Amino acid sequence: MSGTATARLGLDLAAQPTSGGTFSNTIRNFGSGNEINLAGLTNSSVSYNSANSSITVTGTSSGGGRVNENFQLSAPRTTNFEAVSDGQGGTIVRAAAATNPTQPTNPTNPTQPTNPSQPGNPSSPSQPANPAPCYVTGTRIRVLRGRVISDEPVESLVMGDLAITAAGKPRPIRWIGSRRYVGMTAPDAERPVRIRAGALHDGVPARDLLVSPDHAVWLDGLFVAAGLLVNGTSITRGEAVADLVYWHIELDSHDLLLAENTPAESFLPAPGVRAGFDDQGTNSDAEASPQPYAPRTEVGPELAALRKRLIRRSGASAEPMGFGTVRAWLDRCDGTRVAGWAQDTADPDAPVCLDIVVDGRIVAMTVAALYRADIAAAGVGDGRHGFDLGLATPLALGAPHVVEVRRSVDDAVICAIATDAAGVWTPLLAA
Repeated sequence: MSGTATARLGLDLAAQPTSGGTFSNTIRNFGSGNEINLAGLTNSSVSYNSANSSITVTGTSSGGGRVNENFQLSAPRTTNFEAVSDGQGGTIVRAAAATNPTQPTNPTNPTQPTNPSQPGNPSSPSQPANPAPCYVTGTRIRVLRGRVISDEPVESLVMGDLAITAAGKPRPIRWIGSRRYVGMTAPDAERPVRIRAGALHDGVPARDLLVSPDHAVWLDGLFVAAGLLVNGTSITRGEAVADLVYWHIELDSHDLLLAENTPAESFLPAPGVRAGFDDQGTNSDAEASPQPYAPRTEVGPELAALRKRLIRRSGASAEPMGFGTVRAWLDRCDGTRVAGWAQDTADPDAPVCLDIVVDGRIVAMTVAALYRADIAAAGVGDGRHGFDLGLATPLALGAPHVVEVRRSVDDAVICAIATDAAGVWTPLLAA
């Protein structure tokens, strides 16, 4: 098809470009109201290349393996796209809704935008509205049926099935629950984290693993929520999934299941949590005081070291010299919230993982991936380089503090600001 994309351009497998190839026709004026429907493509993501006005769709093809399909655009009406499931084993690529209202740029320096009024950073490790850990439809769980161990879709499991734990023991499933979001009604905080195949270790996960943000996995001796591992490349958050269904698997005690060959937690009952599910069963949690498998790892040095390993594993150089200079600006730091933007000049379209450090201690982690119209207008990549997050513990008043924003992978300080006991803020460094 050539010319203007109208409502939807549907492409079966035969019509789609081969992996690494480009669709033979240019798609003109692509924007709001237009869609590309790619049959047989699942677990997909989309990225925009501003250098040549093209999009690349990455996904798993029913024809075999992971593929990258390129589409050349002409005069697109947007540069922000999203890939969502069509509910029939395919992918829909469309214009993404803006996540940040237009902000005026700083008239004295167009690359230093004024403070954005963001409701929050969906890429930051904030807690979801319903923190019950759960798996997305299609996740394969290891079970023993008869004398055969196999990985079965979570939605096909039944109570009484024997789940194989990370320790290799078969344990009966006590309860299965689910939670459904019709259409695209899942709130941003509830959208899943995608851990791409091999992101954690070789063969772990065996396939892309989609879980709720608060779902804990066991990795490098740490029990850590998936949302805290987001790095914007091999582990992402906020993907829109049509008709999202979360599944909860309970054993007689909290343990590690094997989900896509990844040690990940079973359901941990707590008073009132089960009431939010579609099928609550007859279990009563009013008196529940469950014992977790292990203490959860929170923000700190151990988590920072793990995130650094995963960032480097995602394909970045293991040496600091492999990373470019970071352009960055800290718009806001008022003791309760930190906001700004950051872009790696060596990989200008990739998100940058950041640590927020207060008085030498890591207090928060985030990914600079929020869309901001002001920095897009100023020529900072595609504008998806913003960050905005609240501090779990506000800074103590009447005391001096130093706040640093560091690149996670090599601890490079890219922004810093200090306040004195009188509450006067002084910039120390801006990249």
